[in-house]
Amino acid sequence: MEMAARIAGVSLIVLGAVTLLAYTFQRSLIYYPSNEPFEALKPLAERQGLLPWFDANQNFIGWRSDHGGGVPVLILHGNAGYALHRSDFVSRLRGAEVACPIYILEYPGYGARRGTPTEYNLVVSALEAIDLLGQEAVLLGESLGSGVACAVASQRANSVRGLVLIAPFDSLLAVAKKHYPLVPAGLILKDRYQSSRALQGFAGPLAVIMAEEDDVIPADATLRLFESYSGPKKLWRIPRAGHNEILRDISDSELRSAYEFARGG
Repeated sequence: MEMAARIAGVSLIVLGAVTLLAYTFQRSLIYYPSNEPFEALKPLAERQGLLPWFDANQNFIGWRSDHGGGVPVLILHGNAGYALHRSDFVSRLRGAEVACPIYILEYPGYGARRGTPTEYNLVVSALEAIDLLGQEAVLLGESLGSGVACAVASQRANSVRGLVLIAPFDSLLAVAKKHYPLVPAGLILKDRYQSSRALQGFAGPLAVIMAEEDDVIPADATLRLFESYSGPKKLWRIPRAGHNEILRDISDSELRSAYEFARGG
């Protein structure tokens, strides 16, 4: 009994230490920004046909492709790198004959944009971006960006025509529990991205693109989001695609169909 009590005591101490570390450094486990000066990024963007995107005060907030017309796409990317790393989204959309203006938001603390990445800061930056567009837009949210997109849709329902969510989740808490089962994530998680709850305030079309071999976002978290939504919705399942391969593996016709569904036909 004494040995068992000692083992239990040590286990509690270890669990407490792990929990404390997870609480202290949790945002380092969520956000993986890369940084580059604007002067280094601009020529790279220009070679890909992208122009800098500035707000009304001439602060850099992302990149844009002004080609075409119609309902624009605002891309809200995943947790790693910076916006220009998602230029493939632009080329894939163009290859799928999506001929509308495309914007890629740079999050605070990413690329050449100052700030600190938190749920609040990312959502506020996306709200400011869609207000700046001044017209309805389709939000394309990738992974973590799907949580940002859902929050924006709930707060700017009249400005969001529809959503294209790539590898989304119902809440970041569900993802955290999957990857860190020994940590009491429900008690310590600060940034929760409660997408299913957020979408209760949105009624537009929802297009969900799911990687069937995703080892980052659990399939059940994606399906719970999709099934919980009561508005018009459609699911594209990409077989044998992993989390980082989904954009490569989806066909042009599927990608265009998802955009058109979110746009409303």
